[in-house]
Amino acid sequence: MSKQHHTVDIVPPEYGDETEKMMFSNYTCPVCHGSKQFLDQTGRDEFKKTTCPYCDGTGKVKAEIIVKWSPDYN
Repeated sequence: MSKQHHTVDIVPPEYGDETEKMMFSNYTCPVCHGSKQFLDQTGRDEFKKTTCPYCDGTGKVKAEIIVKWSPDYN
């Protein structure tokens, strides 16, 4: 099975903001595996559908990366 990978190179900007924000989306939820919900057993032969709390029932998750640049006083 193929996997989606992203690589981020961190390089200070020549000019610009001190904070950068990047978003990577469209990853299959690792908890529900994209099914958006779970079947929970409530009784002997009773099942209840529960929305996945990790992806909020979308089946997908995203990564948000925030880089904040500041002076290095070492």
